[in-house]
Amino acid sequence: MNEIEKAVERIKNGNTEAFGVIYDEFNRMVASVVRKVGRCSRSEIDFHVNEVFFRVYKGIFGFEGKSKLSTYIYRIALNYCFQLSKNVRREREQFTDLEDHDAPVSFEPRSVESVVLEKALDEISPTLRSVVVLYYYENLSVKEVAEIEAISENAVKNRLFHAREKLKKLLGEEKNVYDNLQ
Repeated sequence: MNEIEKAVERIKNGNTEAFGVIYDEFNRMVASVVRKVGRCSRSEIDFHVNEVFFRVYKGIFGFEGKSKLSTYIYRIALNYCFQLSKNVRREREQFTDLEDHDAPVSFEPRSVESVVLEKALDEISPTLRSVVVLYYYENLSVKEVAEIEAISENAVKNRLFHAREKLKKLLGEEKNVYDNLQ
């Protein structure tokens, strides 16, 4: 039994402090998903990461270990981001005349290509964006993405194909950015 599995067992036995092991292990992964799939600004990431981990903690008592804990946490993070995207979309529809002050802000130096690609990723659906993020940014295999998304490997490949096609159209003349996705 590895350290993560032991921490899950200790949590289920009432040791709430053991959740720190899980938080420390998966914090960066969740933050990456929240930032890239949930399209959150840097100032909001900590709040949303904590919301995801609150859901993980509440659900861990029902976690049976049939999949890896990372798969379970990815799924919770993605579901949270999908709900977040729906809420943001509703708010934008209600306030279409206001400027977008919630656009993701980065303080890291980024290339023009990464900025252009992030803007294009904003334009595709959250279901397509999630497979792109998991596959290209998180470097997960098609099999791992399929397990996290609870879909078949062929469905993952299909979504990746459609995402690449949509990105190709959106990027148009920025072909060198698209070429990096292949």
